[in-house]
Amino acid sequence: MTASSREKILDDYPFAIKEKLDTDDLFTRLHFRLKVFHGVEYRYIPPSFVELVGLPNDVRYNERIYRMGFELAKVPIEDRIVIEVLSPNGDRLCKFHLDLL
Repeated sequence: MTASSREKILDDYPFAIKEKLDTDDLFTRLHFRLKVFHGVEYRYIPPSFVELVGLPNDVRYNERIYRMGFELAKVPIEDRIVIEVLSPNGDRLCKFHLDLL
């Protein structure tokens, strides 16, 4: 997963967040989790590992690339899986739906 401020995608105003960190500090302190839905019920799964790929934290840059892994038991094909990106305060910043093929 890549967090970046390198390119302007929309000529719109982004949603405000509660964090008072600059972009670099925010990108180096992100948290992740899976949310697995079975019908209307869901459960959270923390990552088994998170690695920052590329530049080390002490080098300021406008992009961070993460590699992460999750240990899942058997997940039925009809379940929905969402990866959530969280701020250091635990607020959800964005989510990505994963499709099981």
